[in-house]
Amino acid sequence: EPFLRGLAELLSRRPELKSRLNATFVGIFPSGAHELVEALGLGSVVQVMPYQRHREAMRRVMDADIAWVTVGDGPGQESISTGKLFAYMGAAKPILGIVPEGAAKQSLEAYGASWTVHPGDVSGLAETLSRIVDLRDRGNLPVPNPETVAAHDRRALAGQLAGVLDRATS
Repeated sequence: EPFLRGLAELLSRRPELKSRLNATFVGIFPSGAHELVEALGLGSVVQVMPYQRHREAMRRVMDADIAWVTVGDGPGQESISTGKLFAYMGAAKPILGIVPEGAAKQSLEAYGASWTVHPGDVSGLAETLSRIVDLRDRGNLPVPNPETVAAHDRRALAGQLAGVLDRATS
């Protein structure tokens, strides 16, 4: 919901972007979100796709300008850092994180090619989206910290796990 509201605010400030933006959601779309998309006038901008296998979902991330991840702001959320976040880092894509203070925000800051906005800051999210669009249009999206990308590459992590399992069975 914060993303949709921030996107709607951005488009109310900069209506010329409506024909140039596409926000694609892959997988579970929250109950009531379709109605919110329509109520906010985002039907031409938001695309919702059904659940995809990981490989296909990641292909879509690779085709996107940026990836987006959100963590709610309820009790205990500060300790949450989703697996999706680390998959996006391994893909070396710039990431918009709608996250509270805590683990996910710290991970995104270490990654480098990211923007973080608190889930309750809709105006801040609209402003951040505006900056991202401007950077994209200038061909100047940030590049992630290579060490952080390497630390989250799925093939490298699988190799490390294989090594641990080999040592455990030797």
